[in-house]
Order: sequence, then structure tokens, then C-alpha cells
Amino acid sequence: MTETPVQETKAYLEEEHGEADARSAGLVREDHPELDEALDPEFEPAFEVEADPELEKRDIHEADEELEAEPVKDLPKIAPRSERTIPGMGGKVFDYRGTGLCPPSGGKIRPLLMVHHIPVVPNMTGTRDLVRLGDILRRQGLAIQAATDAGGNVALYTQFDVLCFGHRGANQIACGIEHMHFRVDEPWTEKQMRAAAWCAATVWIEFGIPPRGAVLGRGNPVVTQRRGHTTHKLISDLAGFNDRSDPGAGFKFPHLYELTRFFRKNRRF
Repeated sequence: MTETPVQETKAYLEEEHGEADARSAGLVREDHPELDEALDPEFEPAFEVEADPELEKRDIHEADEELEAEPVKDLPKIAPRSERTIPGMGGKVFDYRGTGLCPPSGGKIRPLLMVHHIPVVPNMTGTRDLVRLGDILRRQGLAIQAATDAGGNVALYTQFDVLCFGHRGANQIACGIEHMHFRVDEPWTEKQMRAAAWCAATVWIEFGIPPRGAVLGRGNPVVTQRRGHTTHKLISDLAGFNDRSDPGAGFKFPHLYELTRFFRKNRRF
């Protein structure tokens, strides 16, 4: 196991993930801040996960060329099995799980991380962007658990604890969200950040992935030393691929965590 240097990790967590807020919210142990003992009594210094190397070879960005092409006019007419409004979020949660729009790549996993992406798909009106992404991923044999758009909508494509070929280097230990953006330098709407926070609150409640920065080490799959959130770029770098840049510096993790904590407490935004 290769661990990330302690000082480098501390600086990264403070600057990019607002670690002080995680400490004040009780999500980091002061006496052992690199470990997860407060949240998981059986936790060891690193989560040991049996992984199949063959399942870490595929990545959602194999679909970039098709995603970057002109949007097709005739999208599949697949309706969500349900839709619901989240108070204050701005959009709705559209549940496409089990509809065939974007099925998972395999069976159950234990998600330790949530990975944040952008899919080089421009925001569109309604759910066209969400349907287009799911349709292309399915045809490419890829998948992702969820997506958001600038209107504050969420698409649930699969359960958060099933294998999706979305982020090679962490497919077997992470769930992921594609946030509709065409470029990493595009601005982020408050509605989209709230949609991201709804997803983050869901995995916090269901799988114990808290709203804080993950602590990771190099490897394929990456070594998880502390559960939390991370970027597709960091997963790619630590797994040795060094070929991703998303979601970009404009995605503000401290604000995501603030919204996530607020929603879990109040059940609204």
C-alpha cells in the first residue's frame, strides 16, 4: 500500500474540501483524523477490498466522442418510473432505475467513496440531457449511478451500491455522479449544487459516506484510508492513468458539504 504524504493530504483537505468544517461538524476525529473509527468501529487503517483488475479497465469517458457530438433529435422514449420534488432543490428526482435507460455494469459493491464527474454534455431543457447521457452510456456498455443538471434535477440510473463502469481505478469501491457540464470552466448553478447535495445526503444516510474529503492512496483500485468525496481527476491520477480533469476547480466541495449537512438535518434546502 502506498499512502499519500500526510502534509500534502492535510493541505489538500484544508484547501479543497474545507476540513475545518468537517471537524466542527464532528465528522473527523481530532485524535486520529486520518481514520474512520468514529463512524465504523471495525475500521482498519485502510479498507481492504478484494478487487478484480478486469473491472478497473473501463471508464465513463470512453463515451466522450459520442457525447461531444451534436445532440440527437430522437432520444429514446423512456419515462422514469417515478419523479418527486425535493423542497428547495429547484428540480426533481427522476428515478430511471430498472427502466433499461442505463443499467449497471455488474452486481453489488460496498461504496466507500462518491466520485464527482462532468460528462461533456451541455445542459438541455427538461430531462433531455439526463436521458441523452443514460442512452449513450448504455449503448457503450458503460454506466454511472446518478446525474444532475443545472436546473436542479437528479437522474437515478442505478442503485448507489452496484458496479458501474464510471471511474476506472475505483469502479469497485465508489459510486459516482455526472454533473451536466460541457467544460470544466463553466459556472455552477446553486440548483445543481443542491441536486449534488441531495445525492451526497443519500449516500451518507444509506452507506455512511460522510460529507468530507476522502483520504486516498495510490493503487488500482485506489487505497481508501478515509471514506468521503473525491474527484474523477484524483482517482485517475492515483490509479496511474493521469487522463482526467473533471469536475474542475469551479466545483466547490465545502459548499457541497454545507448543503448536505443542512439537508440531512432539515430535509429541505
